[in-house]
This record gives sequence, structure tokens and C-alpha cells, in this order.
Amino acid sequence: MRAALRRGAWALTIGLVLALPVQAQTVALGRDQAVALARQAWLAGDVTLAYVISSKIAAADPGDVEALLLLSATTGAMGDAPLAFRLGKRAWVAARAAGRPDGLRYDIANQTARAALSAGQPRRALWWLGQAAAIAPSEAQRQQTAANRDHLKAQIPLGFSASLQMAPTDNLNNGATTGLLAVDDHVFGTISGWSVAHAGVVANVALGATYALAVSASGRARTELGFDLSGTFHALTAEEARDNPELEASDLDMTTATARWTQDRFVPGIPQGPVRFTVEASQNWFAGQLYAPALRAEVMVPLTARTAKTQLALQTVLEQQWQDDPSGVVNGASLHLAGQRALALPWGEGSLGFGLGGTALRSGFSNTTYDSLDASLTLDPALSLGPVTTRFGVALSWRHYDTYSLGLVNVTKGRTDHSASLSASFGLGDATVAGLTPTLTLQRQIKQSNISKYETDATSVYLGLASRF
Repeated sequence: MRAALRRGAWALTIGLVLALPVQAQTVALGRDQAVALARQAWLAGDVTLAYVISSKIAAADPGDVEALLLLSATTGAMGDAPLAFRLGKRAWVAARAAGRPDGLRYDIANQTARAALSAGQPRRALWWLGQAAAIAPSEAQRQQTAANRDHLKAQIPLGFSASLQMAPTDNLNNGATTGLLAVDDHVFGTISGWSVAHAGVVANVALGATYALAVSASGRARTELGFDLSGTFHALTAEEARDNPELEASDLDMTTATARWTQDRFVPGIPQGPVRFTVEASQNWFAGQLYAPALRAEVMVPLTARTAKTQLALQTVLEQQWQDDPSGVVNGASLHLAGQRALALPWGEGSLGFGLGGTALRSGFSNTTYDSLDASLTLDPALSLGPVTTRFGVALSWRHYDTYSLGLVNVTKGRTDHSASLSASFGLGDATVAGLTPTLTLQRQIKQSNISKYETDATSVYLGLASRF
């Protein structure tokens, strides 16, 4: 029956008071006529009439997208912002379920953001403006919506982020796929403890807070202070724990606390946009013990204007870490080119992200002295399976150590790894758990190495929750 209602195969009777000398007249309108009349009333400023008509349409069909959108707008105009926000969310869910065009969903997202802001929920308004920018039907609308989002974000000095990711794995410590270590044709003996693969679950947890300082007097710089706390925690399966009572999964745990200073500054000679400077100080804990404090400096320079269809940026990173012996002081430098290009696909506006770069790490210990290259592609095809959004990625990397130490043995030919991974991520954009969006990632990883201990061939499943608010 609902399909028939949406086709307009019904009559909506609305009592309209007309300027006639005898009495009010009752006019029978089809669904499309009623929506058009409600829209005209709204545009003419007759909020009450638009509300009456749209509420009658929604009463007859609670999933009518246009009626819910008009109800959200009129309810907000009449002062009930929380209800307007809830109606906007209902309209968004209904529009996605019905496969309605991006233009209509763009209007819904903007209206829902407006209602959230009126209801005193600016962070939710930011999220909805982000949804609107992602599906804007034109580049001008995308830029305007992004500018609105940036303006609103500047009004909210304090921000938070959180994520949780859990991954069952048959190689908990990413250690080995064999109980023997083979280099070329020479076996160096058995590997004990964590040097062999063990099944379990890895949990990655991250919490963050940022505070934006006032824009500089010149208007050319905006500074932000941040603090992040992240950890990787491990647990053995019941069977592994029973078979290996001497192993403690917490011996693999790593926790990091980071204090960060970031500034976006317009620099003379770089008209494309602001250059981002970042300085970080971090402290690590390994297995509950203090380990490897570090300093990191990063400069991100835009290579294209914000209005360009293809966005490019160059990232330079310098880092120093103080590890326990035998590594000592470790110095790292990397240079990466990152970019994103909008894709006009037949079913919507997608995007292609890409990255290419290299890293050099140097220390007094061979195992923390290497060079690496990496490349990646990420595709957002703008395809949704009902409420589920999709994203796909591929990554390649190469890492080479001139020499490598395995206990008392030095591998004279060094160590060389080649890695490749494919991933597919799915997110429930309309569903939240305590403000976090559920995600599911499937990843296929293959790593080849001249040292068998480091070879990997695994399929992983990541269950996650993530949000910025």
C-alpha cells in the first residue's frame, strides 16, 4: 500500500478556508499536488499552512520524504528545534532507503544541520554539514557548505574524537608463521614464546581532545592544541592461553600519550591555501613500562587550490625517538605526496585518494635502520547499500635493511620486505552507539620477506566504532 501512496494513487482531503461568502470549501488534492501546495506555502512564508499540509501527508505515509523534510523545516520555524532535528533524521533515513537523488538528500542534510544548531547541538550540526558537503550536487554548493562547516567549527573551540577497533587474528603478535627461523637454507634453531604466531584479539583504542585558540590578529593563522591517548591491547584465545600458560598477552600492549601543537598559516608565496605546521611530543609505554619518548615535527604544504578538482599536498616529517638499548636514539625523515580527486560517477559524486612517499630511519642499531617506499589508493564509490556506505583501498610497500640482527646472528644480506594489502570498509552512517558510528573492515594482507619470520598471509576482520564530536 505504501508504494501506491508514493505513486500518488490516493486523494488527500484538506480543509482550506477560501474567500467565499457562504462557507469554507473542502478541496481534494492528490499527494503531489499537496506537496507542491505545502512547498509554495513554505516559500510564501505561510508556515502554519505548510505545517498542516505536510503533517497530513506524513500521517498518511510516515515514510514520505518530502513531507518529513517540510515538517522538519516548519516545526523548526515554529520553535521546536529538537523535534525538527528528529524529523530531519527520519527524512534522511527514508531518502536513503528509497534511493532518492543527492539533491534532495543535500537539502535534508542542511535542514537537519540547521535544526541541530537551533537545538543547541553544534557538533551534531557539524556532522550533518559534512554529510551535505559529501553529496553536494554542484561544486559551488560543496564549497559553500564546506565554508559553512569551517565557520561553524571555528565557533566550537573544544572538540573530541574517539575510536575503537577490534580484530580477531591467528597471528596476534605479527611474529611468525613457523616454529623455525630459516634464512636462505640455514636453520638457526627453534623460536620460543612470542616469536611464533598465536591466535587472539587485538583492540585499538584512541581518545582525543582539541582546543582551538583565537585566530591571530592578522587573520593569517589559526592555532590548535591537542592531546591524544591511544593504546593497542592484546588477548589470547582461551585455547592459546591454555596451551601457553607462560605467555601474558599484556606483554605486547603499547600505550601512547601525545601532546600536539598545530597551526594553519597563510604563507607569502603559497597562494593555494594555508600551510599546516605540527609539533608533537609523545611518551610510550610498552607492557606497562616507560618506553621511547619522541618528538615529531611535520609541515603540510598544499600544492593545489581548494577549488581544484584534484587536491594535492606535500608532507614532510622529521622525528626523533629515544629507545632503550640497543637502539638508542632513532632519527626518522619522510616525504609524502597525498592527494584526492573528485569522481563524477553515473550514480553520484565519488572520490579517489592516493599517496606516494618514502621514509628513512637511522640509528646505531641495524634493526632500526632502514629505507622504505609506499603507495596507496582509496576509492569512495559513492555507493550505499541501504544505510551502509562503502570504501575500498589498496596499498603497496617496500622496506629494506642493509643488515639485520637475529639475536646473536647477523643476516649479511640484510632484510627486505614486500607488502600488499586490499581492504573493503563498510560504515553504518545513520546508526550510532553512544555517539560512535559502527564500521566493519575486511582486509587481505600479504607480506613476503627473505626472513621467514616476517612473512604474513592473512585475512583480517576489523569491527570498529569511530566518531569526531
